[in-house]
Amino acid sequence: GWTKDPLKVTLENGYIFGRGVMDDKGPALAGYYALKMIRDLNIPLKKRVMLITGCDEESGMECMNYYVDHAEVPQMGFVPDANFPVIYGEKGGLHVGLVSSDATVIKKLHAGSRPNIVIGKADVTVDVMSYQQEDLFKFYCATQGVKGNIKRSQEGVTLHIDGAFAHAAMPYNGVNAAVLLLNFIGQAFDDQLSKDLYFLLQDWMGKPVGIEKDGLYMSFLTMNTGIVNMEDNKTDILIDIRYPNDTNGDEIMAKFDEACANLTSNIKAENRGDSKPLFVDPDSRLVKDLMSVYQKYTGDTFSCPITIGGGTYARKFKNFVSYGPELPNEVIETDAFVGGCHQRDEGIKLDNLLQAICIYADAIVTLCS
Repeated sequence: GWTKDPLKVTLENGYIFGRGVMDDKGPALAGYYALKMIRDLNIPLKKRVMLITGCDEESGMECMNYYVDHAEVPQMGFVPDANFPVIYGEKGGLHVGLVSSDATVIKKLHAGSRPNIVIGKADVTVDVMSYQQEDLFKFYCATQGVKGNIKRSQEGVTLHIDGAFAHAAMPYNGVNAAVLLLNFIGQAFDDQLSKDLYFLLQDWMGKPVGIEKDGLYMSFLTMNTGIVNMEDNKTDILIDIRYPNDTNGDEIMAKFDEACANLTSNIKAENRGDSKPLFVDPDSRLVKDLMSVYQKYTGDTFSCPITIGGGTYARKFKNFVSYGPELPNEVIETDAFVGGCHQRDEGIKLDNLLQAICIYADAIVTLCS
């Protein structure tokens, strides 16, 4: 859905667009130029500074796991991969797989590319579909506020829904097309597996599963259905869960096991990876120094340190936080659509990115004084 070339940087009305300009190639270069400025100006530092980059942030962070096991770990630091002013906590990240071999009318449903993205488009294929069911589908799409279409071929009947992509940390900003299709197939075709899967997946807070949690520091748990693969009566679904530090992966998995045991279908839940929450004392020197530098350059004394549902490399190190580049309550000053992380036409205001370079340089000098 991009209107600009995603693999080139486009400057338009003071904004730069391109894949990664906000998340996370632009901020990586901001960190690089911050260090270059310090070196070129010969500013004395009392600590050594390292710029560490990885290539697996979106799919498990195995690169940083390897780094921690084999290289020098800094005493403190920040990751420019989120929001200003300072993020001192990140929710835990749990990947849950749902598997089943139950029979279903679904011939094929393959949707989603990453567990951390809300499925914005999805197709499901069934053998046959009555014209009454076609009318039901049109009515269903209208009631859900989404666009859908039906195509008939030798393979069968394929139903398509356009939902809305979003980051899994904020699933409420998206519309999960695959989950909507499961709901329709379950009801219109009286398909028990689809009904049971929809029961588990319908709520982004996980209420039907019993995992809802509103954390003291990190706010509420979120749940996103990120990848769905169903074919030949083999079902494999991957769910991305961001949980506050008031709960843990074992508690969540126990709730899934209990919920699955009460279903008609034979669905099993699997723990496919658990990244523990990040939490740094908001009264620590690290947080206070970074807040001071942010306020110096922005004049923003209202915004406070926060926690987020996203996950950054900061969680792989002790005494690390995430720090920018996105500004709080940013107002878009162009008529063009400016997408956020993992969205079409991802963009950032050029002046904000240049300001971030200055903030990062000053922050490094401050932490190394």
